Amino acid sequence: DGTRDEFRLMEKRVKNYGREVLSNQSSKSKRQKLKINAGKAVNETNFHWNEVVDVCNVRYSCLQVVSRNESDISFGDKKMDWSATNSHSNVYDLSSISPGLFLVSGALSIEQQIYWASKAVEEYSTVEHNNLNNLQSIYGNTETDEATLSKVTPAKDIPNVEDLWINSVDEDIPFETFSKLRWSCLGYHYDWTKRMYQKNLKSTFPPDLASLCTNLAHLVNLDLTVEAAIVNYYPTSANMGGHLDDAEHTMEKPIISISLGCSAIFLIGSTTREVKPSPILVRSGDAVIMSGTSRYCYHGVPLILNSTFCPLEAELYPDVSNTSQLLQQAQEQEYDSRARNVVKYLQQARINMNVRQVRVNPLEESDE
Repeated sequence: DGTRDEFRLMEKRVKNYGREVLSNQSSKSKRQKLKINAGKAVNETNFHWNEVVDVCNVRYSCLQVVSRNESDISFGDKKMDWSATNSHSNVYDLSSISPGLFLVSGALSIEQQIYWASKAVEEYSTVEHNNLNNLQSIYGNTETDEATLSKVTPAKDIPNVEDLWINSVDEDIPFETFSKLRWSCLGYHYDWTKRMYQKNLKSTFPPDLASLCTNLAHLVNLDLTVEAAIVNYYPTSANMGGHLDDAEHTMEKPIISISLGCSAIFLIGSTTREVKPSPILVRSGDAVIMSGTSRYCYHGVPLILNSTFCPLEAELYPDVSNTSQLLQQAQEQEYDSRARNVVKYLQQARINMNVRQVRVNPLEESDE
């Protein structure tokens, strides 16, 4: 029909850029060339780092800081409230990019990042939450429609799934099996084939995670009754194509997206794919809040910045990734082996927890 898919074009540009950076990383002369290229004018085919919106870069100091969190929680206290937002976080209004879009920079402290990542790998990946996850297709069970759902091999009967994280930690190649996991569901489960939530299939939603996301929504004066989350587990080679989150019965409520581990380029466009999207850098501990018009916009993650990629970009723009801080914290605080394993995993992966309300009036409707 002659229309141009600007979202897909930007995805390709970002992915190609990532490949170029990784292929050039071993050569010092090529690194210098990369520095030079980073300052050149943007053209139709090449993506340049100066296109990335980074709220921590002085170039974006003009962005409105909606609020600075002034909570007085001491994270040295063993009785810390894990659902509270970091006292040093800043809330940025990105409505100039997409109306209703906010970025909470540093929403989680280093300790909180390790805590929530531990929850994600140790608890949220377990049988209760992964009935419809991608491991079923990996092990030969691809049917998820209602007629055949009961015939699908239960997750608990798939090898290594019940203790997926524990078994992966001790593998010859650490996390090899766990790296095959792409998602799990909390609360109402989402059927990717039908693109709908399963009314009669749900798991327990962690109350502390619900409180955290409600607190994040309150930072920008939004209300949210948490009912579901999709937890994505990305190896650095993975990406999430441009899509809409439109399966919820209520689109007026925000989606809270929490990032842990490797940094990533988050794309957000418009209500059609014909509008060029904006690339935004999200770091470990950041939270993106999509509300208003942005709730109806195409978005995706075309590139994850792995541990070899980040130092290269750090030559241009310092502090691209927070994963080095996670590792340093684990070493300095002499964390136990469980926490150290989580930090090692975060050096080579990204966890993204996308939390939302599903029903229009959850407190008035029957709990189906």
